[in-house]
Amino acid sequence: MGISNDFYPSIKTLISKDSVSQKIGTVQGGLDLVLDNLFYKELILQQSRLKDSIFASFSIVSYKRLGLEFPGTGGLSLILNPGIDSQTFTEFPVSLSLQNPVKRFLSKVSITSLSQDPNEIFSLLRKLADVSDGDIILAVLNTFFGQDSTLESFVIEVNSKHGTSLSIDYSLGNEKLRVEDLVVQINSTHSFTKIIYDDYLYDADFDKVISNIINLFEFIFGDFTIEDVLELFIPVVEVSIDKTAIPSDFYRLTLSHYTKLNLFQRFKESSHEVIDSLVSSAKTIIPIIGIDEYQKTVKKSSDEMRALYGHNHWKSLLQVAIVNHEEFESLLSL
Repeated sequence: MGISNDFYPSIKTLISKDSVSQKIGTVQGGLDLVLDNLFYKELILQQSRLKDSIFASFSIVSYKRLGLEFPGTGGLSLILNPGIDSQTFTEFPVSLSLQNPVKRFLSKVSITSLSQDPNEIFSLLRKLADVSDGDIILAVLNTFFGQDSTLESFVIEVNSKHGTSLSIDYSLGNEKLRVEDLVVQINSTHSFTKIIYDDYLYDADFDKVISNIINLFEFIFGDFTIEDVLELFIPVVEVSIDKTAIPSDFYRLTLSHYTKLNLFQRFKESSHEVIDSLVSSAKTIIPIIGIDEYQKTVKKSSDEMRALYGHNHWKSLLQVAIVNHEEFESLLSL
């Protein structure tokens, strides 16, 4: 007895209408038709404490069996992932993960605020760099004073602009301790962050501010652009179907063919011919056309052989697997 469609909730309950862009309006009807026939079960949802990553696993259920029909057989089909509880429907276990690392640094900042307020970019980069205020002073010296400038140059300029009485404590053992002491002195009467931003980064020209910020953090990050920062807000989404099952009767039939005909052993004994021939041709051709072009050539040849001998032609699959293996180049040097 099949399970009633009302037993499982619709997949549409997991998808917010607001998450579907109006730009796909032309296919909205087709999307609704697909979703109307899909349900889910066994939902497990996990979210990190900082809300920068989400993991979900569930099974998508279709009460219309999905399968591959064999032409000329009068309707004989290979049913994919028949349901565990009933053979009358199809189910696919799905895993989904979403990662947005920037959320752990600034949960309330959006791409819009970054594009409108350079100060937000400065704050974000400071947190991403995970550097101290003393490191910021050293970066300011290197970027806006020149590599030969001394810490005294920074002290003199801040005292002149803000009427402070900063002084370098040379009794402290090294420069890092001295700059950290300067930060404490500045924060006792002023805002260190405001002084750095107003004196060395701000400009009436928006593009100039962005340029100043990039130049400052290039001392820490190396080369990067503002687009690199904005890309941090693009979440990384991965979706996978955990398994694609076939009916047990079909599996047993396939396994029987391989075992009774001893195909595994026969493939193993013949594989060295394929490997030796491939390596020999690779050593001759790769120096001429390069490894990338050689891999494309093997792939094209494999596709032609599979079209001729069948999709699962083992020699073709073996050749492609070899040339795409991470140790293929090492094999050529033997």
